Amino acid sequence: MLSIDLHSRRMAVSLLLLLSGGVWYAYGKPSATADTLLYPLFIRPQIAGNFAELRRTHYHGGLDFRTHQRCGLRVRSVADGEIYKIGLSAKGYGKVLYVRHNGGEVSVYAHLSRFHPAIERMLRVRALKMPKKRNMPDVILEDWVMPVQSGQVIARSGNTGASGGPHLHFEWRSGEGEDTAVLVNPCLKGWTVTDHTAPLLKTLAVYPMDTESHVAGRRAPLYWPVSDLPDTCRVGGRIGFGLEALDSIEKLKFHYGLYALTFSIDGDTLAHYRWDSLPLRYNGTVHTHIDTAYYRRGGGRVELSRVDGRTPYTPYRQYKDGGCLVVEPHRCYRLVVTAADFNGNVAFIQMVLAGDLFF
Repeated sequence: MLSIDLHSRRMAVSLLLLLSGGVWYAYGKPSATADTLLYPLFIRPQIAGNFAELRRTHYHGGLDFRTHQRCGLRVRSVADGEIYKIGLSAKGYGKVLYVRHNGGEVSVYAHLSRFHPAIERMLRVRALKMPKKRNMPDVILEDWVMPVQSGQVIARSGNTGASGGPHLHFEWRSGEGEDTAVLVNPCLKGWTVTDHTAPLLKTLAVYPMDTESHVAGRRAPLYWPVSDLPDTCRVGGRIGFGLEALDSIEKLKFHYGLYALTFSIDGDTLAHYRWDSLPLRYNGTVHTHIDTAYYRRGGGRVELSRVDGRTPYTPYRQYKDGGCLVVEPHRCYRLVVTAADFNGNVAFIQMVLAGDLFF
């Protein structure tokens, strides 16, 4: 096994601390656009779910706003536009409104309890009602338009559809088509929530990617709680990595997804993403990004560094060698994994990888 003396380790840790603090800024801080939006509720905003959060079957497409376990709070349009689409469903978004804005952008308001009185009257005239069972077909209207102004009350918050409790699900989209629309992180529209809490890094995974590869002499993945992470791991062949992490916002008892994640080797980026946007047609591809076998065994959601060229979408904006390291025998590598939230709070871990001979 290769060894590293104490002085070298201290120098490495100092260098990594320096590098880690710069990882966030190397890719640029997120910046709000000039067209800041209103919040869709009249109460102080608190987030229960963030953009691109890893859900069981999908990436979360917007923000979940808390309504303090209440239904019936006033929901307002975040900008001038027109309601062009209305949905009624016993699953999914429940009662939902789509508002078209200038520039082809769309705001979405889901899990509502009731709509604007003009919409409710139109539904009564057409004898259209909310489906009572999940297996009943959804009701979708796209032949009725209602102009709205910024700040106009258009609905009341609720708990309809696939909602785990009263809240408002909000999305900001670029484009209208289901196949062409892009989900945009609403936080980029000038919204801020005070947060000084860095993400919690829970589990680091290291994977042998083929039969010629190994991790610590094994051909099976190894999973370490971050609190028990070894300083050095022997590896050989082609190696992938994974991280389980959760974010939090101070004073709120919720867990959130990351905004940015970077795997780097010796300061060189192996894989990096930043959740500014997500094509709508790919928000159901979360299973290709996480370690599904580990998750099905009762583990958490470990995000994989590897990029499979057979899948149509990856959140990584930058990656090298398919997000994997091809190990040279007798060479030492320094792995750094950095996670950040939207407010720029950063956490990182590091490990020395000692290149071993192939089996």
